Amino acid sequence: MCLSNVYVNEKEEGKLVVEEAARITSDNQGVEVETLLGESRKLDGYHIWQVDLMDNYVILRENKKG
Repeated sequence: MCLSNVYVNEKEEGKLVVEEAARITSDNQGVEVETLLGESRKLDGYHIWQVDLMDNYVILRENKKG
């Protein structure tokens, strides 16, 4: 089973927002990340920018305003 860490803006320790995400969904409002234990975190105003399946991480970026 492959779980991924989710970061905001770049992959570095201080930018980690969810560890070991099992499911990620997105819509026009933002991104929702769910862990294997069913804990969920909604990140409004963000979109999926990069997914690295080899290193198991996802980077989110804030939607541009205007």
